Amino acid sequence: MTTSPLLCMSQPQEPAEISVDSVEALDSRTALLRWSLEYKGNLPIKRYHLQMKNYSTGGADWLDMDDKIPANATSYTVRYLAPAVTYGFQLAAVNEAGHSNWEAKNLTMPADVPPKISWVQMMASTNETLLFGWRRPSHDNGAEISHYVVQLSQQQKLVSNETLPVLPSERQNYIFIFVGLEPGECYAFQVQPCSQIGCGSWSDELDATTSDGMADPPENIEMRCFHDNTQNINYVVVTWDSPKNVRGSVQAYNVTLEGEARYRNASGQVVTDTFQEFNEVQKENKVFKSTVRPNTNYTVKICTVNKAGCGHLSTPTEKAKCVSPPSVPSSMPEFKLNTMEGHEKCRQLKLKLQKVSERDGFIRCYRVIVIKLAKGEYISILPRNPHEVNLTSYEGVHQNGAGGGAYLAEAFDK
Repeated sequence: MTTSPLLCMSQPQEPAEISVDSVEALDSRTALLRWSLEYKGNLPIKRYHLQMKNYSTGGADWLDMDDKIPANATSYTVRYLAPAVTYGFQLAAVNEAGHSNWEAKNLTMPADVPPKISWVQMMASTNETLLFGWRRPSHDNGAEISHYVVQLSQQQKLVSNETLPVLPSERQNYIFIFVGLEPGECYAFQVQPCSQIGCGSWSDELDATTSDGMADPPENIEMRCFHDNTQNINYVVVTWDSPKNVRGSVQAYNVTLEGEARYRNASGQVVTDTFQEFNEVQKENKVFKSTVRPNTNYTVKICTVNKAGCGHLSTPTEKAKCVSPPSVPSSMPEFKLNTMEGHEKCRQLKLKLQKVSERDGFIRCYRVIVIKLAKGEYISILPRNPHEVNLTSYEGVHQNGAGGGAYLAEAFDK
């Protein structure tokens, strides 16, 4: 039996050897690694171990991505990377003998459109303008932001679409103002950043409302004066239609009654009274009723109230004016009734009167009613309404046997 020397060129069992063939970007956030097995090390491969390094952070440490990649794999997809960032990838094969040498390759991810703007705020508003502000994204994804596109919509309908060019700078905050808007209306604002690659996603909608403006007055205003005989009162009824342009939302209506009366006062002088009465009517109503003074020229003016306050007052027309009917004097001045001195048996009476103001209407004449009370009767039994007094005649009241009565003693004008 003969023997021959055996030369061993490598250990019977040792780590494997691999080659990373390529690392390519599938898109701005995804990379694909491919590799091949050069040598198994006389042992089956158990798994692959992948590590990654982000060079943009300045860190020198390799981070584990996946240490359990199947032994039969020849490629691996890395997701959720950042655009325009340089990454390092290193791969090792693992068998019973241990790790192979690390095989590394670097890859710079392609740039992408700018990210979505997350901070948007309404800065100021008037009845016709809205001012919005936003903050530049923390990262431009590898391509300098060249402009912003802003848009304003109302009830899903585009109102304005504008472009705001920007120069390369370290500026972080931007503003844009929309003008010529409708008062008291709700709008939705959005902004998107753009670069030479394209535009990013729109920001979330931000709702904003312009403040109310000066509302137009109501239309078709009409006022009528009435007299209620049963209650002996005067009143007005005012009606109107909604304003043509509210410039916001109606909160209420302010109704102003202006009165003017020209008459002779108790001193016989001609005087003029002017006054105003202010009333607030709820927004659901378009009718206003109010008691008024007699013998007065009335004019009504109305304004529409929104969140900005009382709008323009209506211009009075003839339909917005009326004259309240005259009435009997609301009160009588004091008077004195005395017996005539020097007359036998006091058969004559002397009445001293004061002139009555004609504020409630022109006085045509004065009538003096004499009432004779029967024995045992008092003034308190007399009716409060003079019209309820039953008038007879002087003879009928003073004839023998008459218990009492009333008659017209005198009538005279001014």
